[in-house]
Amino acid sequence: MHLLRITDLQIAFETELGTSVAVQDSSFTVDRGVVVAIVGESGSGKSVTSLSILQLLPAKTVRYPKGSILFSADGEDAINILDLKEAELRNIRGSQISMIFQEPMTSLNPVFTCGEQVIEAILQHTSVSKAIAREQTLDLFSKVKLPDPESVFKRYRLRYVPVSHNHIVKSFPDFFKSAFPHSVEYGIIFLPCVLSGC
Repeated sequence: MHLLRITDLQIAFETELGTSVAVQDSSFTVDRGVVVAIVGESGSGKSVTSLSILQLLPAKTVRYPKGSILFSADGEDAINILDLKEAELRNIRGSQISMIFQEPMTSLNPVFTCGEQVIEAILQHTSVSKAIAREQTLDLFSKVKLPDPESVFKRYRLRYVPVSHNHIVKSFPDFFKSAFPHSVEYGIIFLPCVLSGC
């Protein structure tokens, strides 16, 4: 069974001028251990499709007139993400499906340290102590080749250039999407396997 199967997905938005269809009949699969790239022109629906997988589009305006987004965490049973309630989605987001957004400057909150933000993600999706989460965060910072992980842990996002923001955001566990500088691309792509022990 596929890890993710999107079938005949249509994504539309309700606007003051009526319904606008952003994605028409999109279908693809993602299997375990396989990297999939969604490629297309600007405005072709790549981001809208990706955000739909985690149901991150504005609920008040987005509509899914047809199609399905089937996710199988265990390889046995699949759930349609479009049928899940917000509480059920929170259990999947971050722990089973994650996303690294295109713009690292907006991915980190400027009022919390870089370390606090990664620890929060770990604590939300695991049952480890705060001390263990701190150790895991420092280890992740090292794996994505941030200089002086202890110092980065204590700093706020505004003190870093975008490349460093990207590295910090990539430290969040269980990620699958990337937009990396070539110098660390190879290591980052395989980091999820290192983290999960595959």
